This record gives sequence, C-alpha cells and structure tokens, in this order.
Amino acid sequence: MDTAIAKQLEVFFDKYPQRAYNRKQMLVYAGDPPPGVFYLVAGEVRLYDIARNGDEIVLHVYKPGSFFPTPKALMNYSDEFFYEAGSAVVVRLAPVNEFIPFLKKNPQLLFDLFGNALLFVNGLMKRLRYLMKGSARELVLFELLLACKRFGSLTDRGYFLNIPEDEFAMRTGLSRETVSREMRKLEKAGCITIGYRNVTITNITSLEDQLGHSV
Repeated sequence: MDTAIAKQLEVFFDKYPQRAYNRKQMLVYAGDPPPGVFYLVAGEVRLYDIARNGDEIVLHVYKPGSFFPTPKALMNYSDEFFYEAGSAVVVRLAPVNEFIPFLKKNPQLLFDLFGNALLFVNGLMKRLRYLMKGSARELVLFELLLACKRFGSLTDRGYFLNIPEDEFAMRTGLSRETVSREMRKLEKAGCITIGYRNVTITNITSLEDQLGHSV
C-alpha cells in the first residue's frame, strides 16, 4: 500500500478506541451482520472457512495496516467466512456509515482497495492451480514462499516464520502429516530449519528453483 494512503487510513481510524483480542478469539463469525470495519493495528487475523469434515481452511492472513471485512462492510454481504485472531491482536473498529463516506472522498484509496482485491484473487488462483495439480510438494513450496514474502523476518540464519506446521496445513488444505513429511524433505535438503512452532527458510533460492518461479 502507498505510504500516503496508509497514513490516511491510520489517521481516519485513530479516532476510534483500540480493542484487544487474544489468539484464537473470533472477531467475526460466518453469516453475521457486519459489526463495522476493523483496522488491524498489531498482530495477525486469519480469514478461514470450515470444510465438511471440520477442518479449517485458511484463505488469507491479514497483517497490520489491513482493514476488513470488506464485502460485509461495503455491500452488507453476509459471507460464510470466519475472521479469527491468529495471534494477540489490536484493532480499531469504525462504523460502516462513517467509513463509506471516507472511502468516497478518497478515490485513490478505492483504487488501492481494488488492487489489493486483485492480488487476493490472484493468490487464490495460484493456490487453486497447485491443488488441481495434486502436488503436495508444490503447494507447500508455494505457501512457504508466500509466507516468507508477507511475514518473513530476515535473521542471520535466513527468513524466520513464526508459523507452525499445523497452520501451514490449514493454509494449504493438506493434512498435517502430509505437510510434515514434505517439510522434513526440505529440511533434509538444507532448504529450511524446523523449530518449535516456527520455520526458518535458509535457502530461499532453492525453494524458488524447485517451484519454478518466485512468488
């Protein structure tokens, strides 16, 4: 997001009080009417669905500076997705009837919102491509690289991801056993190091070469 636009958002939401949520606490339940527009100050929020077998399928992870839920807030559309705190989070909540006029006065923000929506759809299409191929290896590689790009912290050992294997399983739609097996292969090849509920990518170039492109 453009720095000037990000600042506009921050200034707008600053007039609303902060709200804190613990990890795993629900912000919005599927099918609920929109409570307003959340602005994520700190932490991560997971957008997910629940499969018929009860498994959670993570569709997107919001990071600080994001606002949601856009379809519910802007179109009063009750989707079937859940918004849950993926960590301890701090948010601000603006009324929809105050946020929409703000958007209309800032067409550049609307354009940026449209661009982010296209990026979101593009990411889903890429994930769908690997799902249709039936390649667990490529799907794990894709999610590792995507997480590295969006959330990776560069250390002297590589890119640190504070994401456990079970979270990667929910993001890929694969079983935890399958994700664990593929990650052990990558660790044996010297591409990653698996810690307690975290992963460090030690050779990002190798992951990109195996996938065939960067993310």
